[in-house]
Amino acid sequence: MRILECGCGNGGWLALLAQVLPDAREVQFYGFDISVEMVALARERLRGIMPPERIQVGNLLEGGSYDFDTRGGTFGLIFAYDVIQQLPRSLQASACEMMAHRMAPGGALVVFDHERLSLYGAKMGFKKIVTRITRIPLVPRYFCAARYPSLRSLGRRMAARGWTVNIRRSRLSPKRALVVC
Repeated sequence: MRILECGCGNGGWLALLAQVLPDAREVQFYGFDISVEMVALARERLRGIMPPERIQVGNLLEGGSYDFDTRGGTFGLIFAYDVIQQLPRSLQASACEMMAHRMAPGGALVVFDHERLSLYGAKMGFKKIVTRITRIPLVPRYFCAARYPSLRSLGRRMAARGWTVNIRRSRLSPKRALVVC
């Protein structure tokens, strides 16, 4: 199986998967991030787990970011954790579609993010607005740039394009996941 993390940051989630998956030695892990610095950190963290060329600089919206080798750039599992929220809302659905187009037959895309329309999303939205306007630090300043997506809206758009879509709620956190097959 080939697993791709889009927006892999410092490689923490890939490292965790390599530890907890029962047949991790049978898995080929890949990742990309828009930050050169994060790619360097991920390569260091994942040394011994995966070859450094499987972590590269890339952008969710650019098709070439998904190409690592000659196998056509498809993956059995693609996931993004707190990445879609970093995009302007006008680009969030396009990013999900780009990732979904890179799924191998029978594969899945899982987008973990905070739901804009959830209670948590509403509370965080309020805190971000107060922080931005008043400079009272209810959240770190860099949180203010995040635009939580509507996973339902993204899911409807993906379903309209023929994918099977499900939204799952985590029992351990306020996050939800958009699952596309």
